[in-house]
Amino acid sequence: MKKSINLLLCLVIAFTNIMFIHENVIAVNAKIDYQYYPMSCGAYEVGYVTDQGGFSNEGCFNDLNSAISKMYQLGPDGVVRHPNSYSPTKIIAMSSGVAISYPMRSKNSTTNLFQYPNNDGKKTYVTKHREMAYFKTYSYDGNGDGKIHVNLTGFEGYISLKDVDLVPMKFIKKEMPLYLGGNDATSLNEQPFNTRIYQAYYEVKQNGNYKDLIFIAHSGWSKDGWPERFAMTLGPAADWMNVGSIYYSYNGYDFYSDREYKNKVNTYYNYYQFLPLRSKSNINADSYNALLKAKNISADSKLWNTGQVFIDNQNTYGVNAALVFAMACLESGYGRSNFAKERNNLFGWNAFDSDPGQASYFNSVNDGIREHMAINLRGFMDINDFRFFGMHLGNKGSGLNVLYAADPYWGYKIAGIAYELDKINNNYSGNLTDYNKTSLGLINKYNISFYRGNNLSSGELYKSAYGATYQSNFIVPILNQEGSMI
Repeated sequence: MKKSINLLLCLVIAFTNIMFIHENVIAVNAKIDYQYYPMSCGAYEVGYVTDQGGFSNEGCFNDLNSAISKMYQLGPDGVVRHPNSYSPTKIIAMSSGVAISYPMRSKNSTTNLFQYPNNDGKKTYVTKHREMAYFKTYSYDGNGDGKIHVNLTGFEGYISLKDVDLVPMKFIKKEMPLYLGGNDATSLNEQPFNTRIYQAYYEVKQNGNYKDLIFIAHSGWSKDGWPERFAMTLGPAADWMNVGSIYYSYNGYDFYSDREYKNKVNTYYNYYQFLPLRSKSNINADSYNALLKAKNISADSKLWNTGQVFIDNQNTYGVNAALVFAMACLESGYGRSNFAKERNNLFGWNAFDSDPGQASYFNSVNDGIREHMAINLRGFMDINDFRFFGMHLGNKGSGLNVLYAADPYWGYKIAGIAYELDKINNNYSGNLTDYNKTSLGLINKYNISFYRGNNLSSGELYKSAYGATYQSNFIVPILNQEGSMI
């Protein structure tokens, strides 16, 4: 399955915390105007974000299209607000900014994104307080809901307006606090909270013998105004990236020099994140324990002394040992989670977001590893399975991450652990064992036919098509080339 383009790819993990500053809680039950941001209009109010973190009123409109037209005339800080919005800011459209997920208003722990605005086509899902690139408001029903066009780490589609808060770019650039959330229909009854939205970015740093690409993400929630920050070392930076440089990307592979994604610098894929799991790692078994030791984890971990188990299952079932070990590290807290200790479940299998207690039991750690590599991952790598978006870890746009996990950075984190494992296998010398050892091809066209070599009469092997016309970053190993055919 592939049209080909040799790729370099990169991405690892580390968490850093920043904490908080201000708290203001108010009791509410339904869609009430919290009076944090008063409105003068009974319908569509158009204005711009002020330097004080409020909103001007530049006109009232009876229809959304007229309001949006006026909004764009006001420039990048323009907004449209409506009194029936579920968000404290009442913003239902904006000239530029980001969307932050908030599924609790629909009484859910996650919310869906669909390929098309009518809830059709492929879909993915995401947990609360996560950032998405906002493109436009597609529709609004006048009662607080509608559809907005967004991109969530590579998945471009539509999400319910009710399940997000819109944050204009001016709040981000000036680090101004604002109220988000509220109208929580779950038992948590979370009230509007004061926070800042920083916008995710990438930074290139020299780390010993390695030039690393660091991803900085932020939670959309905070207790008192200063949200938690997550710093993930993703992998080797691209050759064209300079130490100290800052980049922005809403999909993790197209990099821009500006927050608005107007000035594209280049494209760069993370090898460990986009390497198909149907590949082989050559990292030795001792390095698996060495990674645990580097995390100050020893025999109390269910992952201790399992390196050879992963390698043996790789050789039996053809699934990359290092990537699956890294997956186990993330899913089980490096082998120390309750599910790992009490159920030998290293991968959170069947621990659904809505009911984690359904997590599977296994007779032994070895049984859990074997079943995961032999059976559980099989559907995600089967081109005829509805869960198939590519055989790589990926992001929300492609790979296992689309339907395996609600965390949009799940693939980033696992790839990062694999990169760290590779560093340890080379004693941090600057060399890497697995990186770029497999030639990769990229297919972004739908329904392309592939044949054996140049012999079209040999019969079609397959088409680069799966699901309902969705094709994005389909990465495949290049095993051989015959003439112009790969």
